[in-house]
Amino acid sequence: MTKLGLFMANAKTIKYEFTWNGDMPKRMAALLFTHETRFLKIEPIRALRGLVKKSGGEFSSLRGNLSLCFAAQLSLSLDPKQTLAEAIKIYDLLKSAGFRQTGFLAFAALEIAQKAKPANYAVAVERSRAFFDAIKECSVLLSGEDDAVFAAMLGLSDLDVADGTKRIESLYGQLKGEFRHMGDAKALAKVLVLGGSDHEMASRFLALRDALRAAQGINFEKTYAVAFLGVLALLPASVDTIDATVSDFIYDLVAIRDDEIFSNRSYKSQEAILITTAVMVADYLERAYTDILTVNSSRCVNTKIAQQAVAMAVVAASALAPSTKSEKRPP
Repeated sequence: MTKLGLFMANAKTIKYEFTWNGDMPKRMAALLFTHETRFLKIEPIRALRGLVKKSGGEFSSLRGNLSLCFAAQLSLSLDPKQTLAEAIKIYDLLKSAGFRQTGFLAFAALEIAQKAKPANYAVAVERSRAFFDAIKECSVLLSGEDDAVFAAMLGLSDLDVADGTKRIESLYGQLKGEFRHMGDAKALAKVLVLGGSDHEMASRFLALRDALRAAQGINFEKTYAVAFLGVLALLPASVDTIDATVSDFIYDLVAIRDDEIFSNRSYKSQEAILITTAVMVADYLERAYTDILTVNSSRCVNTKIAQQAVAMAVVAASALAPSTKSEKRPP
């Protein structure tokens, strides 16, 4: 089964479950499973969501869409219960480091629990706090509600804190004039810093955005779509190659359309870019894109970083999605 076919199957599995959540967070959960080449199973997610609620005050800030996404990501662990216990420990470390208790902080704790070794928890927390403080000190304009999540992602990378912060500021300065909403440039800068030189990544992103806008007629006006497009810019391929591959993926998405999963508008929207990006990166990680993308060795992206970037963008998309009650399964 292709990655796109796997996503469609996962999206259909969760479509009529968790009726108090909207369609977007459910599709984000489907993407998380697709990214790990796994079939989505409802009962583990439901059970873990209940377990998180019973965990006490540690994750009491998890509500609605974020709790669904959290349970889905947790269920992908080899030992979800143990991972949750580790995440709670890290959550306490993050709070002791001065982080404010939020749903995003719970995701930061889970990210560290899933990506770092226990012996490195303290270092990961320390680096996360250093990035958080440096970004905030650099400019209040660069701060955002999701900073804890991106700080954890950066803390787990091999970026130097001082250099990484300066580069985020540089990228933000180059990109802020391109967007109506300040949050778009902020989220994008925190993703693109994981790539090559600042000027190269900013120029590469803008070229890719313009190419996709011309080819697909999509206006990138949602922060989550911009962040996902930033992940695409990290892939080691030419802009023309990525543009062509995205067009092929969207064409396939339309070709296998299933009205039980999507409305007509979803096929030619920013969500199409979101889905396509996650599926493309998953495909790249599994097959190294040897038959799709022309690899440029000078721009090879770290696979762990690509995974983290997708996961963090999924969290941001879930948080921004409306918490509307979804439709019930038809009789």
